[in-house]
Parts: sequence; structure tokens; C-alpha cells
Amino acid sequence: MTLHTQPNAHKKTEFVVTPDTGALARMLAKATSDSLIIFDVDMVLLHTADPVFQMPNLMHHHDILTAARADLNPEESDLLLHFPLIDGKAEVIDPALPLLIQHLQNLNIPTIACTAILSGAIAPEPDMMKWRVKQLTELGMDFSITAPDDTLFHTIHFPKYRGNTPQYKKGVMITNGENGPSNKGTVLAAFLATLTKHPRQIIMIDDRRQNLMHIHDSLEKSDFNGHYIAVEFTAAMYHNCPLVSADVFNEKLQAVLKRLKGAYIPHLDSR
Repeated sequence: MTLHTQPNAHKKTEFVVTPDTGALARMLAKATSDSLIIFDVDMVLLHTADPVFQMPNLMHHHDILTAARADLNPEESDLLLHFPLIDGKAEVIDPALPLLIQHLQNLNIPTIACTAILSGAIAPEPDMMKWRVKQLTELGMDFSITAPDDTLFHTIHFPKYRGNTPQYKKGVMITNGENGPSNKGTVLAAFLATLTKHPRQIIMIDDRRQNLMHIHDSLEKSDFNGHYIAVEFTAAMYHNCPLVSADVFNEKLQAVLKRLKGAYIPHLDSR
């Protein structure tokens, strides 16, 4: 499904939904060195290797997950599904995705990652930025190769959330939580304002329409006058993994909740 909108004479927005990496590659074939390609990370490029916390099981046991989240504060909710990735092993959702990113980089097309995970320290990791960059690189995705310069990002004033702010290093942007004062749209718009060369086309690939809309809304308020293509990439929903029983899912979830309650979570704003 594709939806076109044309809010004014200069800006154009296109929304696309696809679960197919091949279709995504065909869309990205239109990109040039004047484009900026942005990949979300979790549930777009990678997920935990534990099938219990892969998207088909998260959807299948949605009621159990929703009930568990009802007892969490916003910071804990942000952290809940981080732990299967931090404590376990990650894997790419489609082996073709790292190859697609490398192909874009070979064409000298600016390409970055943008993730809403929390920045700062989450035990046992002292630095979530270093952890995420290392994780992506080990899976064949080094976003530093054609990423726009990061030297001015530190000059942007972002409001703090749990004592930390958004970060951008080596082509990886961390927006610091789904429930904090910054979102992918506000962080990206602030980042674009620091660039000396502005993209004429932005293509954002994310599994959540809310994130794509946040970017749309922020670009509408910004000086960006190019073409925004928002791709809702749903491959994780159709990943081939075994469905587990409610008992197995709940047992694994309770272990994560116990882990969450015992985690070092510095500077929680609500405490």
C-alpha cells in the first residue's frame, strides 16, 4: 500500500508499507548521493536470536505483554525488550539487509541507523552507544562508512531523560527512549540543521508508523524542502519462528521482568 501526500509546493511525502527486502531494495535503487537513507535497528535490521521475543511471539502473546507493561513506569517500559538483546545474542532479520546497506555505501549514498534505545548505561553495558555500534558492526553493518559528519551533533541542546540525551556517533543515532521528551523526528530535524550539505531526499525505514509520522511532522516544521519517503518495513512480523505456549512465554517474560527490577537504571526522572 502506498499513500502520497503533497502538503505544499516544495515538500512531498510518500508512505509505503512492505514486508519484503527485495521491494525495499527496488525502492532504494532510486537513491543518490543527495539522499539520506535511515534504517531503524530493532525489528527492522535485527532482533534477538531467542524466538520467544521475536515479533510473531510478541504479537501472539500480546495480551500477556500488555498486562506486564501496565505495572511498569515509562523508563521500565522503554527497557523491557532491551534485555533479551543485551543479555543474549542478536541476529539479522534478513541476511540480505547487510548486503543492501553495503551496496548503498558502495554507491556513496549517505546511510545511517536511527534507534530509539536508551543512551547511557544499562547494566551490564556501561555505554549503550558503544554496545549498539559494536553489535551492528559484528553483524556486517558499519554505518560509519558513508554517514554524515557527527562533529556538530554535541552542540545540539536536547532535554535530558533519565540523565542522558540523544547521541550520534559512527553513523548510529540513539534518540534515548520511546517515552522521553525527544523522538526520532525532533532528533533528526535537529541533526539536519547541523549539516553543511542538506539531503534532497530522505528515506526512513522503520517498523513503527508512529516513528515515521514523528519524522514527517518534524520535517514539515523544518527547512527541509525535499522528498520524504516513509517505509513501514514489516518483515519482522512474518519471520519464520516457532510459536511458543503462553506458559513458556510468560516464564521467559517474568525472568526479564525480574532482571529489569534488579537493573542499574541511573537518574530515573520519576524517582
